[in-house]
Amino acid sequence: MQRIRHTQAPHFTGAAKEDSEYAVSELHALLLAWLASLPCPVTNPPHPLGLGGWERRLIDWLVLGSRAGLPGVELQWTSTPQGTTETFSPLGAERRSIIVAGDTVVGNAPDNLDAACVKLAKLAQCTLLEVLFAPTKDGWRFCGATPYPSGADRIVQALEQIQ
Repeated sequence: MQRIRHTQAPHFTGAAKEDSEYAVSELHALLLAWLASLPCPVTNPPHPLGLGGWERRLIDWLVLGSRAGLPGVELQWTSTPQGTTETFSPLGAERRSIIVAGDTVVGNAPDNLDAACVKLAKLAQCTLLEVLFAPTKDGWRFCGATPYPSGADRIVQALEQIQ
């Protein structure tokens, strides 16, 4: 089960780059308008920056998480002539994730952060949101979120909570 994130127009791959990009943007606008016009409930309403919800950058998620009351990881932000980069302070590969579905948290949010996770989903205007945590020397910290949760079983379980 996966939702379309970005528009593609493979039948325009042989066209000039400008024409192909124009076709993709027009198709994106059509899909965005169609999804927004559906008379039924839509999980994670479409947004110009993502057909399945607003796809935010990591820094945007960390700011929203802070506003929701989630303790965040340290982030180093640097600029170079090649562009801006974002890197975490040293973190291991271990992560914990929960899914927020409406007002329900599926999984075990660390440190009794269920209410803050629900608040984050509301701030992000996501009916369905995967919230990610990483362990640090100071305990579990919020390290990102996505409107595209992983794990079909968890998604079904979460969606059953909001039906």
